[in-house]
Amino acid sequence: MQKQQQKALSCSSNTAFYIVGLLAVFVYVNTLIGDFTFDDNFAVITNGDVTNNDNPVSGLFKHDFWGQDITSSQSHKSYRPVTILAFRITRQAWDAVQLLVPGINGMLPSAPQQQQQQQKQKQQSDTFGAKSPRPAGLHAFPFHVLSVALHALVSMLVLALVQHLFAKLEMAAGWAAGTSTSSSRELAAAGAEGPHSSSRKSSMIRRLLMWQNQPELWLRPVTWAGQAQALAAAVLFALHPAHTEAVAGVVGCAELICAAWSIPALLLYFMAVDGRYAAAAAMHHHHHQQQRDVSTAQAVGKHPSSKARPHRGKTAAAEAAVEADAAGAAGSDLLRLAVADGVQHWLLVLAAAGLAVLAALSKEIGITITGTMVLYDLLLAPHMLTATGSSSSSSSGAGSDKACQGSEQQQQQQHQRGACRKQMLRVLLLAAVTVGYIKLRSWVAVQQLVAIYRKQVENPIPFADSFTTRLLSTGFLHARYFGILLFPRHLSADWSFSCIPLVEQLSDPRNAATAALYLYFLYVGLAARPLLFLRQLWGVVSGAVLRRGAGGSAAMSGNGSSRGHVDGASSTTDATAATTAAGPAAAAAAVGCRLGHARWRLMVMVGLLVAPYFPASNVLFYVGTFIGERLLYFPSIGYCLLLADLLGWLLQLNSAAEPAAAANDMQQEQHQALQGSNFPEVAAKPLVPASADTDAANSRARDAATSSSRGNANRWSAGTMAAVLLVLAVCCGYAARTVLRNADWWDEERLFLAAERVCPNSAKVQQNCGVLQRRYANFSGAMQHFKRAQEIEPGYCEPSYWIALTRINQGEVLPGIAAMRASLGCKYTAAEALQTLNRLYVMMHENNPGDPMPMLEWAGVLASRDVLRVADGCATAEDAALMAALAGKSANYVSQALDVCTQGLEHWEAGGTPSDTLASLARDKYSSLNTTLLRQCVSMRRAVYKKLTTAEPKSQAAKKTLYKYISKVQQGQPGCRTLAGGGNAPLESPDESVRGPSSHQKLLHRFQSADPEDPWLQLEWGATLLALGGLASLRDAAMHLEVSSAIFNHIVQELQPDSGAANQAARSQSQQQKRQSARSKQLAGYTALDGKTKLTPIRALEAAMLPLEQFKAAAVNATSQDGRGLYCEMLKRLCHLRLQMVVLVQQLQHSASNGAADGSSGANGGGSGSSSGGVTAGLRQASSMKALLAAKATGRRCLVELSERRGCEQQAEEIRRLIGRGTD
Repeated sequence: MQKQQQKALSCSSNTAFYIVGLLAVFVYVNTLIGDFTFDDNFAVITNGDVTNNDNPVSGLFKHDFWGQDITSSQSHKSYRPVTILAFRITRQAWDAVQLLVPGINGMLPSAPQQQQQQQKQKQQSDTFGAKSPRPAGLHAFPFHVLSVALHALVSMLVLALVQHLFAKLEMAAGWAAGTSTSSSRELAAAGAEGPHSSSRKSSMIRRLLMWQNQPELWLRPVTWAGQAQALAAAVLFALHPAHTEAVAGVVGCAELICAAWSIPALLLYFMAVDGRYAAAAAMHHHHHQQQRDVSTAQAVGKHPSSKARPHRGKTAAAEAAVEADAAGAAGSDLLRLAVADGVQHWLLVLAAAGLAVLAALSKEIGITITGTMVLYDLLLAPHMLTATGSSSSSSSGAGSDKACQGSEQQQQQQHQRGACRKQMLRVLLLAAVTVGYIKLRSWVAVQQLVAIYRKQVENPIPFADSFTTRLLSTGFLHARYFGILLFPRHLSADWSFSCIPLVEQLSDPRNAATAALYLYFLYVGLAARPLLFLRQLWGVVSGAVLRRGAGGSAAMSGNGSSRGHVDGASSTTDATAATTAAGPAAAAAAVGCRLGHARWRLMVMVGLLVAPYFPASNVLFYVGTFIGERLLYFPSIGYCLLLADLLGWLLQLNSAAEPAAAANDMQQEQHQALQGSNFPEVAAKPLVPASADTDAANSRARDAATSSSRGNANRWSAGTMAAVLLVLAVCCGYAARTVLRNADWWDEERLFLAAERVCPNSAKVQQNCGVLQRRYANFSGAMQHFKRAQEIEPGYCEPSYWIALTRINQGEVLPGIAAMRASLGCKYTAAEALQTLNRLYVMMHENNPGDPMPMLEWAGVLASRDVLRVADGCATAEDAALMAALAGKSANYVSQALDVCTQGLEHWEAGGTPSDTLASLARDKYSSLNTTLLRQCVSMRRAVYKKLTTAEPKSQAAKKTLYKYISKVQQGQPGCRTLAGGGNAPLESPDESVRGPSSHQKLLHRFQSADPEDPWLQLEWGATLLALGGLASLRDAAMHLEVSSAIFNHIVQELQPDSGAANQAARSQSQQQKRQSARSKQLAGYTALDGKTKLTPIRALEAAMLPLEQFKAAAVNATSQDGRGLYCEMLKRLCHLRLQMVVLVQQLQHSASNGAADGSSGANGGGSGSSSGGVTAGLRQASSMKALLAAKATGRRCLVELSERRGCEQQAEEIRRLIGRGTD
């Protein structure tokens, strides 16, 4: 009957997987019409690693889950590159679908009222604080499809995992013999065939590793009760409402991917630990056959008629040779089996470790499965379940030979030592993988933990003043998590402060839930007999390291029942009677059953419930989440297993009455069922030692069980019916709650309203509801939510930003701006507040362009202690000062504007900037700011701004002030030309990467606009462009310097005295005086940079040479990087300027010769004064001749350099023609 049930279960095992998968899809199919909600906006919509194909894939490994640089102090430190890669592939796949089916996004169904909500949001898109637009073509549908498919896959994997664990429970408690019937037969066949049973066409490696004979990846329960419990656990997992956040929210996909990697990793590791692979089965078969041959040979040798006659001569030699060949072949087979066993075993372990790392790269909790693997290895490994202590009770079996027993015991101890060594190496390998992952994550993220906690909002426990409060609150937090698993009625997307008030006193009744949870944990731990386990663990260590017999194992196996002792307490009256009738052996077996079951329960509770949740438990470190329902996704596997295990108490199918009747049948199948074990002693011995007394005891137990089972048949049926109805009721309730909860995740409006119903006292929930009301222009309702959030937690700074923004939307602009400036102190909204203020000041400036007040206010924002962008603030303050001066404001107003820069410099120099703020980021970015130079430059320009309040830019007074400033810049402060450039003035982009002109350039531009023919302004403008560098700046600098040289050339001509012809033309004295008066007024405007010294032809010539020399140096420096064409063009301009200098020198020489002629004529009629005039003219002529020769030589060198440069032939020809004309 039992074999028929097993066969039926085996035939329907695949159907169970289909049922679980379909149920998982059925309850979550209504999530497909949902939109992006809550944190999905940050993880997908605004995450460039997901939406932007230009972002390299390598960036996924440098950024956090939200797309930020993971090394930044503002990063959340969530390192999940595998999940982000899955998101990116999903988005790209959906883009391909849109190319094949244009307009498919419009064909997809949407949640009810979602279209109206989108229309309302579109109407309010021009208001401040509107929702961020999503990239074109991005839709939530493919991401929800991915989540639902992954949940169905994980649910089926959970079924495989729980099947294995319930089968292991049957082994640990003694109900089954080791593996399911199907797996046992496969392994037995593999072991019987051996390594030479493969096809001859197979490769040597394939024959050596024997992969063609691998069994299934997991065990299956022997009893139909075990199958039913496994199916119940998987169905509960697939339908559990606590998984809604993980499945319905796109962000929760990280939990699903992590579980999809973790469960196969566990199954592979369990396979390696249990030795359920072909090489291990073959090794076991070989050793078992050896033991049987030795036993047979010794038994035959003892029989009197079996004494062999002595062989003589060739016959004895031939038999010895045959025996030697057989021994050699056996040794070769054993070596191959040992190699295959080691390779298969460690490949499985390494594959499991690799999958664990992938799970950890999908979600950080994935690394905790290494702890689950270690627990399984220490508690449920085959050699840890071996009844080593039971051998003493059968030490005097009838017909046994002491020598044979000694040999078997020695061989068993040898295999035990080998198993212990493997176990220790596995544990060490897992420890190395765990430490390696932690080190890798620390290296990538710089620091492990998140450094940004929000006081009293995200997680209030770290900020409680009392240690007692922190301790009690943490304990109740664990109980609340378990309560969500047990009774998931109240679910919320946000459990922040103060949804659940802290537990501050021992008299708080909520401590009862904490005590109940920890008492259950304590009971499970004590039932596993930890002291006995520690002694057994010491036996493992001593057997592996000290080479002692691994005899520390306790008697944990037996042939009695386990499921009648689900709770570890006393069994039923019938079971007690049966145990008493069975005698001491059955009693010891019952104790072993309970102990094996207790250790199985401990492994499930710690490895699958506590360990995956432990990183978020606030025990080792505080996390940024108080309660997150998605964090329960993987721990719920352990909860469902424990809940299904409790069903055994209702079913009572494994009570002491039934297994005692089938005990002998199970013992007869142990040799075949344990073929997958690494250890021959497990299969070589029955779990309860067989002897004459034991057989008699089992016979009595069988009779008692038969009579007891007939009397309790009705009670079992009632218990079974109650269990079935209970499971169906729980599953239906879970399914209904899940379907209804999914609707809350369709859009953010439903989600926030549902959160408000569960957590009306949560400050963050109130803020989110206010943000939602703002999207639909309900500003009065939004203001109520924001004020309520501040009432709940006055230290919560984010509502201040939203209150300021809402006041601006309501028309209260000036109070809203003041509140917005105050909100800059909140580091979580400072960036948004800064951008909003920039937009406001831009609008104000555009409405009244002549008013410097908006620009001055923006300068104060940039230079404030909260922002500390001092360079930008100073540049904007100078813009405001220039605008105020030109608008006719007083000098005091200009000084007040520039004092904003001074205050910003004082803030910078004061230090003490809080971390993780805009100010700290500014300090990091502008750490090389020269505050001393900036202060000096602003101070030098202050005089110019003040002068402009009383004088026009084209006036001589204003120019003299500007010339003094330029002279100081040229002589000692050339850095003022580029310092404090790029201030984010209101008319510019708030993006810091967009840089504007410097304050020095803006001041020059204003004066140059008033007088474009001023050569000094052109010269300084060219020098400033040269200081900026770059290809475009070089070309613009060349143009300005050429213009400056041309203007100086014109000034030289104007400064030269009139020729004799001109004097003869002005015959009348009155006309000559009028001409000289007009000329004196014109020449009075040409002064040097000091504003006092008048320009002479010599000084003008020197000034004309200055831009040429500056441009020559710049052109030489640019030749190495700007390419051949640019070099030729720059060099041609340089040569052209040099030729202009030749012309200037020729003109000066001509003027000197005319002056000499006039002096000589004056000498003929003028006495001693004429002699000195002639000498001066001669000196001028000699100096001009030298300058002319030098200029011609320079021009020829330019021509030679151009001629030698390949590709510059055309420019060389132009210069050659110019030189020809210039030397004529």
